[in-house]
Amino acid sequence: MRLKKLRIQNFRSFLDSTVEFPERGMVLIRGRDRTSGESSGTGKTAIFLAIAYALDCLPSGFTAKALQNWFSNEDLQVTLTLEVNGKEVVLSRGTKTQVDYGDRQVKGAKSYPEELVRLVKVPLAFMGALTFRPQDTKGLFPSMGPTEKLEFLSELLGLGQIEVAVDKAEVTARGLATKYAELQASAAASKQSLELLESTKPLEPEGNQEELIATRTAAASALNTFDTMLAQLKLRVQEATKDQTDAIYRRVKELDNEILQSRKFEANLLELDRSRQVEHQAAAAKVFIKETELRRVWFAAKANLSSAEKTVSRLQQNRCPTCDQTWDSAKEELQRQLAIVTQETREIPALEEELRVLQESRLPEFLPDPKIAACREITRKLTDEKFKVGSTQVTTPPDMLERLVALTRSVEETSAIKLKADWEIQVLEKARLNYESQLVKYTQAVASLQVNRGLALDDLQTIQTKLNAERDFIALMGKQGFLGRIVEEVLAEISDEATKWLGRMANVNRVNIVFTTENEKGRQQIQTWVDVRGNRAKPEAVLSGGQLTSVAQAVDLAVMSVITRRRGGVVPGWLCLDEVFNGQGQVTKDASLEILKEISADRLVMVIDHGTETKESFSRTIDIEFNEGISEVVQ
Repeated sequence: MRLKKLRIQNFRSFLDSTVEFPERGMVLIRGRDRTSGESSGTGKTAIFLAIAYALDCLPSGFTAKALQNWFSNEDLQVTLTLEVNGKEVVLSRGTKTQVDYGDRQVKGAKSYPEELVRLVKVPLAFMGALTFRPQDTKGLFPSMGPTEKLEFLSELLGLGQIEVAVDKAEVTARGLATKYAELQASAAASKQSLELLESTKPLEPEGNQEELIATRTAAASALNTFDTMLAQLKLRVQEATKDQTDAIYRRVKELDNEILQSRKFEANLLELDRSRQVEHQAAAAKVFIKETELRRVWFAAKANLSSAEKTVSRLQQNRCPTCDQTWDSAKEELQRQLAIVTQETREIPALEEELRVLQESRLPEFLPDPKIAACREITRKLTDEKFKVGSTQVTTPPDMLERLVALTRSVEETSAIKLKADWEIQVLEKARLNYESQLVKYTQAVASLQVNRGLALDDLQTIQTKLNAERDFIALMGKQGFLGRIVEEVLAEISDEATKWLGRMANVNRVNIVFTTENEKGRQQIQTWVDVRGNRAKPEAVLSGGQLTSVAQAVDLAVMSVITRRRGGVVPGWLCLDEVFNGQGQVTKDASLEILKEISADRLVMVIDHGTETKESFSRTIDIEFNEGISEVVQ
């Protein structure tokens, strides 16, 4: 997969520029500010960012909004032409987002990254890491954490499916081990439960139900006899007290008649009182209406008199009462108003006298007939007497009363005996039913436990066989088997290749790089070490900034080389390096450029560098001119 052409529109400081890329070789990207002559801030990095944007693998922190050109109202657009397996592929992203190659076209922001992954066959996050080294970074592989290194290699080497299978096998093995332990516990619990059940078999309830039934039958027979005797005795008591009862009944009936008559008389009085009240209210209403009308006439007369007097006063001054202007011909109107004053003056006293007489003739407040309250008092007394008479106790003859009490006591005692027998029979019947139910449950529980224990023992054998198979697969293909060995082999290759590159750089030619796999809290990790004069340590602990730069370059190049061999060449055919020589002296930098030049024999290596002494190392340059905020590619 190789770069062919890049067109960037409204992207960062570029309005519309196109870059043609060679298939391979070393390319230096230079920039110049027309105003200041400086190269910083001229848009060089935007070339790399545009490639990463098209491939959807921008470094973290960059967004489409941040990449938009400030001098254009149009949205950004990046068009990247690639050569993939001998065919031309055009990636368009921005205002138009689509992938074109041959007769196939995929459109839409959602489908775009999915199609890219299918096309480049490398995870997009790794795509950016393999092709672009931004300035001020530590390098791709060295900057990763121990666990991240292992995941990175596994993904690029295509070990993911094997890891997934091993992880699935480990999950299955853990599940089987848990199931095996559960079955063992279940079998042991079943055995223990069987032993416990044998000692807790239900006991048959004690008690003689036939004797209890005989006792209840005898008590019921005695109660029937007592009931007959009690009924006969009550009949004799009723006959002996008949005269007293009849006298009480007659008096109660007489009192009922008297109460009824009193209530009827009270109802008649109430009816008459309501009629009298209606008449009183009608008469009072007439007086009120007449008084209201007289007051209205009196108020009108007073108002007319006051108005006429005011008018007369104005007219006597020869002024119009309406507009207050001088009015010489006011005599006729004055005579008419004086007549009104005279008339109203005569009428008002008469009206006031009539009002006084009417007020004195007002009806007094209506009072209910006092006979109604007296009638109600009589009814209350009769009702109280009726209650007392009705509550009078009939005197029973002493001999009959004594026999009645004794017979009642016998009934109560016999009833208690019968109730006790009934209750004991019910308790015994419930106990027998409960015993039979428990016995059925006991038998079922024993049978179920025996079946479950047998099944558990059978399942134990099956689970053990499956568990052994999963553990054998994990041992064969897992981190202690194939995966561990393949990672160890790759790490050894990366170490050898990186150490070879380090031997050519002046500041690290005595440094060896070593990668080891370690198990940390159940997780496999890759640790990075350097050997310096026979001493092993972490790179950050013993190397300077320039040395770390050299180590990062060597390791990244070694990783790319090994991954290319392992994947059969399926890696991007270009590398973008932005200010990656920080801290290196000129001799080491020259060595680094020489190594990159060798690598560029079969891939395109693009470098951004401010050092003018490195121009001779490049076969081609891409020049960018910057003028008042706008960048342009000059080829």
